[in-house]
Amino acid sequence: AKQSLHLRELLADPELSEKTLDSLMKQFVATAGRGGWTAAGWPNCAYTVSKVGVNAYTRILQRRYGKEGNGVIVNSIHPGTKHSKIHQASNISMEDGAYAVANCACVPDKGPKGSILWHNLSPIVWEEAVHRPSLVNSAAKEQN
Repeated sequence: AKQSLHLRELLADPELSEKTLDSLMKQFVATAGRGGWTAAGWPNCAYTVSKVGVNAYTRILQRRYGKEGNGVIVNSIHPGTKHSKIHQASNISMEDGAYAVANCACVPDKGPKGSILWHNLSPIVWEEAVHRPSLVNSAAKEQN
C-alpha cells in the first residue's frame, strides 16, 4: 500500500517532469515483464497505467505550452465508459461520447487547461485521487 501511495503521489505531483514520467512508465513495463508490478504498487491493469500516464502527460504538456505562450491547450477526457478487461461498457451513448470529445477539443481559451475532464467537461481534481484512489470510480457514477 505504501508503494502504491508513493506512485500516486509521484504521478500527481504538479511539477512532475517528462523525464520522470518516462522513467516511471519504463519502470512499469520492466516490472510487469518480470511479473511483479502489483507487488511494486502498480495497478493490476495495464490500461489503467496507460491512462494515468496520459493524464500526467496532459499536465506536463500544458505546463510547457503555457510557459511558451503559444495558445495551445491540452486536456484529456474520460469518455464516460467503464473499463473492463474484455470491453468497455458505456454509461453514455456513442454520440454523447463523441460530442464530449469534440467539445473538449474546442474548449475556449478561458476554459480548462491541463485538466482531466469528465465526459460532461467538469474537471477531475487529480490531486484528490492520490489519497482516494476510488474517487474516479465513484465520481464517474455521480456524473452519469
